[in-house]
Amino acid sequence: MQSLQNILFMCEKFNEALVKLFRYVLIFAVSAQILLIFATVVFRYFLNRPLSWSDELATFLLVYITFFGCFVAANSNKLVKIELALNIMGPFLKKFAQVLAKLASLFLIGIVCFYGYKFLFSPIIQNQKSPAMMLPMYFFFWVTPVMMMFLFFTETLSLIRIFVPKDPHEGMPLPAELEKEEPLA
Repeated sequence: MQSLQNILFMCEKFNEALVKLFRYVLIFAVSAQILLIFATVVFRYFLNRPLSWSDELATFLLVYITFFGCFVAANSNKLVKIELALNIMGPFLKKFAQVLAKLASLFLIGIVCFYGYKFLFSPIIQNQKSPAMMLPMYFFFWVTPVMMMFLFFTETLSLIRIFVPKDPHEGMPLPAELEKEEPLA
């Protein structure tokens, strides 16, 4: 059991490092997109010299922001979920619902990851260039399968943590709480 805890600890440290790195990537991508859109407006409306490639780059940055943001949100427990239904369930049913939701999530992430890799390595993407910037399209499409792979990793960790808590005494009543319990009459 202790070796499993050590493995999970190392995996979580790796995951935390990824979250920290991806937060910086998000800061850079959002800042770049804001500056790019501002420059586009200035060039188009004030200098009357539109940038032909700026809309395309802003779109690709938005895709990067979406996938990196999804990973960070999943690790920060900020994704949309229905708390009301979980709060009215008993402990066993609540754990069952959490496991079912994680398994469904892993299934969908796995499908997106599989087809994302299939699409990324298809001849269409390998030979295609972006219309305005003339960059290879795989430069932009790699983010889908790679980020889904990282999301699969983090969701697997959270599924394991449903059964193996960080603290081995988690969920057990404290001695003070045991003394407060009233005897059955």
